[in-house]
Amino acid sequence: MAESARGDVDIILILCNQADVNGILITHGAQHFALREAAKYGRLEAVQCLLDSGAKVDGHYGTVLVMACESGHLSVVELLLKRGADLILYGDSCLRAASLEGRIDVARYLIDQDVIYQMTLPLSLMEAFRGGHVDVVDVLVTRGGAVFDTSADGAKYMYTAAKHGHLDAVKYLVDHGVVLESCNGQPLLAASFYGHVDVVRYLLGSRDNMQINDHVHINTVLNALQRGHKEVARVLLARGGLVHRDAIRQNLLAGAHFYNTGPAALSFLDRCLTEITAQNHAEEAQLQ
Repeated sequence: MAESARGDVDIILILCNQADVNGILITHGAQHFALREAAKYGRLEAVQCLLDSGAKVDGHYGTVLVMACESGHLSVVELLLKRGADLILYGDSCLRAASLEGRIDVARYLIDQDVIYQMTLPLSLMEAFRGGHVDVVDVLVTRGGAVFDTSADGAKYMYTAAKHGHLDAVKYLVDHGVVLESCNGQPLLAASFYGHVDVVRYLLGSRDNMQINDHVHINTVLNALQRGHKEVARVLLARGGLVHRDAIRQNLLAGAHFYNTGPAALSFLDRCLTEITAQNHAEEAQLQ
């Protein structure tokens, strides 16, 4: 397997005469086999050698082709298809893998083969937003004909981009018509839960997201505090923390055992609120 990953063709030729080229090695519960390892690392000559020695191009449910697409090795993808890999059967999985990893050249190539089912393109769009690759989104829409319906699917794409901390993707969605207010606070909840402070700042500062209901505001702060995202909590508390301080404290106390927050989160909450109060007083004094 290591020889396939390194691309040692001479050694692979020797091993091919002594071992099953389609054999599987299981280590730590994971399956490895030579052709997929060579495709994963873009070892074109090794892939050619293994195929010439009888390795099955579509063995193990097409994972060789999918791995080549996921890793962005276009020359390997082209070779596998030339040697009979089934793009009709595995093309959608390949495009989703390329979209998630931002392999724009592979995505273009797959779309140009004209075998991708239109109904599965939204899945690739979702993967592109999950990976934060707006350039791939553009390719899927302009070249692949994917329907980018912000009114129907915008909230799902926004939640996914915010959850994974992709600020550029969040901005892209706003620029293309996704109204944050229609997302019911879910992107902000996701960003606070996973600790993406830049996304939180942007969502709080967006014009159409200015009105955040009490439930969402309290839960975003709780998400951040319970998961130890102190900078996120500080940003959120500066936007309405004084109003909801009692509710936030009560919820922290109620869930202290379950979330293992302990006194540290409560101490941090009180310290932040004290700092924010002092800052507000200082700003008011400057205005007088």
